[in-house]
Amino acid sequence: MIVMVWTPRGEARRIISMRKANDREQARYAHRLG
Repeated sequence: MIVMVWTPRGEARRIISMRKANDREQARYAHRLG
């Protein structure tokens, strides 16, 4: 699982940060992803 932070820039989206999710984040969001 990847955690990504992005911002809109006109017609595009710019990635600010992208990293592997830690165990706590994976447990917190796994049910939303199916």
